Amino acid sequence: MKKCYCCGARVPDEARFCPYCGKPMEITQELFDRACAGDGDAFAELYNRTCNAVYSRIREIIGNQSAVEDLTQETYTQAYLHMGQLQSAAAFPGWLMTIARNQASTGIKRTGGKLSKWPMTAGRTPMTKPCPPRTT
Repeated sequence: MKKCYCCGARVPDEARFCPYCGKPMEITQELFDRACAGDGDAFAELYNRTCNAVYSRIREIIGNQSAVEDLTQETYTQAYLHMGQLQSAAAFPGWLMTIARNQASTGIKRTGGKLSKWPMTAGRTPMTKPCPPRTT
């Protein structure tokens, strides 16, 4: 099961659209190609489809909320600047998560390991802050 980027519903892995809100669940080659060509609306849509996953990945590594927000933004800046390195939309999510992981590691190194994890209590996860939708 995967989670819909728009409504948060749990959706079967093979679903192409969320059965609850109707949003597409995959990144199409056409959308990816438009973003690579500099279409701001297309990149905003890529952001909207992936930002919660990127934010969550960085939060797993670094718990400091303001640092997570900054590193999420830096992840998308790096992705935008280097989109031309990819040719396939299928590779985009994994590539983006690698950038997110690398940004988190760099953030830890820059601060000498002083980015603290959010306190966790037994059986509870830290609060999440959903990414705001982007528009151009």
